[in-house]
Amino acid sequence: MNNPNEVNIKKFKTVISAIKKREFTTHDFIKKYGSKEFFEKDYVQLLWERREGNDNLGIFQRTHGKFGKFLLNHQEELGIQRIEGKFSSTDMFGTRQQVTKYKKL
Repeated sequence: MNNPNEVNIKKFKTVISAIKKREFTTHDFIKKYGSKEFFEKDYVQLLWERREGNDNLGIFQRTHGKFGKFLLNHQEELGIQRIEGKFSSTDMFGTRQQVTKYKKL
């Protein structure tokens, strides 16, 4: 059986390589990952698994936070590097937020 991190690394690499820009935000990544061309079913499953929590976060915040942590914690394996600072980006609901940005190596 595959190591879950190995599966995620492969999926994340697939999405990162499909992002046309050299620099991308976590929002760019999540929008691409959750699209029907990539891993829409996985994305919906992740949302469902995080529907209940003992924090004040919503399902999307909880799930998107996991994506952000995975990107941050696996930069070397993913061939990316975090760009210092926070950057303004629009999420899938049209809300502007401060997010992390990465560059492909």
